[in-house]
Amino acid sequence: MPPGENLATDRVERGADRTIDRLQADNFKNVLALSGEQQRRMESLGKGIAELGKQGVQSPEIDSIRQRMERGEIKSFAEVMAAESIVKGIAMKKAEQELKDSIDPDEDAVLGHTKGWLKAMEGMDTTGVANEIKEIKNIKTEQAEHKKNVQALKAKSPRAFKAYLKELKKNKERGLMTKSKKDILKDTETTYSKAMKAPEAVQGEFFAKLDKGELTKDSAGETLKELEAQHKDMIAKYEKSLDDNVKIFGKKPVAEFKSWIAGRKNFAEIQWAQHVMDTDYLPKRQQVQTEFENMPDNVTKPHKEKWENDLGYSERRALLASLHNLEHQANNPMAQEYMQTLTNSPEEVAAKEWPKMTEDFLKHDYADQETLLKAYRLTEGRQRRELADRFKKLPDDVRQTPENQRFFTLDKEEKITLLSALEKDQTGADSTKDWQNMMQTESGDQAFQRALGMVTGRTRGQAVVLADIMGKKTYEDQMRTGVVDASDRQEKNIREGKGSRIGDKMELVHELTGEDTTINDMGQEQEFHTMDLDALNQGAMNESSVQAIRRELVEDGTITNDEKDTYSMARFVRRGSDNEIDLARNTDQRDNLEGMVKQMLMEALMMAVESMGGKPQREIAWDDLSEEQSKAMLGHYQEMTKMQFKGLEGISTMKKAA
Repeated sequence: MPPGENLATDRVERGADRTIDRLQADNFKNVLALSGEQQRRMESLGKGIAELGKQGVQSPEIDSIRQRMERGEIKSFAEVMAAESIVKGIAMKKAEQELKDSIDPDEDAVLGHTKGWLKAMEGMDTTGVANEIKEIKNIKTEQAEHKKNVQALKAKSPRAFKAYLKELKKNKERGLMTKSKKDILKDTETTYSKAMKAPEAVQGEFFAKLDKGELTKDSAGETLKELEAQHKDMIAKYEKSLDDNVKIFGKKPVAEFKSWIAGRKNFAEIQWAQHVMDTDYLPKRQQVQTEFENMPDNVTKPHKEKWENDLGYSERRALLASLHNLEHQANNPMAQEYMQTLTNSPEEVAAKEWPKMTEDFLKHDYADQETLLKAYRLTEGRQRRELADRFKKLPDDVRQTPENQRFFTLDKEEKITLLSALEKDQTGADSTKDWQNMMQTESGDQAFQRALGMVTGRTRGQAVVLADIMGKKTYEDQMRTGVVDASDRQEKNIREGKGSRIGDKMELVHELTGEDTTINDMGQEQEFHTMDLDALNQGAMNESSVQAIRRELVEDGTITNDEKDTYSMARFVRRGSDNEIDLARNTDQRDNLEGMVKQMLMEALMMAVESMGGKPQREIAWDDLSEEQSKAMLGHYQEMTKMQFKGLEGISTMKKAA
């Protein structure tokens, strides 16, 4: 590159040279005064800072150290070591970032590329680290194409990518990489190219067999052909069920069902879909079709084309309910026209609104009906059209959220409430009250329950639920016995004859030996389960511990509501001291538990709002919103607890006000 072509680089290099000159000339006396090792480290630090500057590693801390060195303020060995530690720490972070940028993270996890390189750099001085960063940057450029190819494979076929990682790991475990990762990637793409082009469900079955070690390179091709044939037969059977019953499904729904079945991820999903088709969809839709055909022709005729082409099952049921209202006014053209107006406006009027709107319309006499129809077209219809237009003006990312794809199935009031909240979010206005109102609608409540199911399905949610239940059991046990520690409570229970199996054994040992026996003498037969409040607060509960507790609660049914409950040995602790929490007397800790339940429910609330296009990161008053919703939210929580944990309730149910 000609001089001056890259001014920034030239300046850095000239500055680096001047730094070395100054260290060698201006501070020559200081350097001479140092011991040999000190001198070597000082020179290395100066050269390292200069080289790091060339590699773009700069920070206020490094600038400060460089300036202090130039002024001769770093003299002692301890000062040199401290400065070197700071500079190297900053350089190592830069190296780590460069390494992570050079490789796909999943590939890195298998190869240990970043971790291994950083470990090798730990013993180097700053100059060595600077040279390594230079080398990393060179490799990063060389690896850019490979990283791009790896991520393309990941996007194209996650299952083929998983096979690539498996082969990579196998190659690494041989002790020496006999093939380069580029070669392994190329082999993967070649070997599984046909599988990667196969339907999603075929890929699911093929790569599942590969994971289990059931495939070799020789058998892969034949297995793929067999799976494709099976898939073709299953899809053909499902589509035949649709094609033979277009009449009871409707043409548009048939096309949607065919598109849906083609996207199933494995054979089990397709087989289940066929089972549901045969046992549920076909009989129910046939029943609805028969009901439609049995109605007077003059009632159904205006809607027959829409019925045959556009309407799905729920829409057909809504139409039937509306038409039953019309049966006694079959010759009323005004009522028929009103009904057609509703069904021809899918964006303005949701199908679930048809029966009620028709019923209300028919309560009026003929003259009023004519007025109402005109009024609908002049006012109501236009207002509903405006709602649809307002929704369409929202950004794509808001309109395409999972819940908002159902926007046109909401009733008018739900649309108004949701739009008010969404539009305020777009302008930055306070939308708390609007979201509160939305969560109280049928659609908002359903969105919240879906989100709550997702939250409680994770380890964090399970841990909170379990802690709440265990907290209540601990509270009750501490209140009854007056003893805080779990093992002491259990021993007291046993002494009082309330200890089940261990108590029986202790009594037997006493009869045989004439000696008293403690729990410890019995080998502590029952396992202690500990809920750590600190870890729980941080969402860091050990998953295996949570699952073990959940298994005992749900599967073994160990926990009961009687005083002999052997689960009372469970410990509820603050890990810092490992002492059990005194829930019986410490209201703050009980409030803390209840607060965690509310926190989990608030998370579900935020997820529900986000699923409807809201912006949870904006200044929505979540505390106020959750406080307003707490009664209903805790009601959902209690129902969920009863369902998942055999009717048990937790400490959060103790406060009636909540």
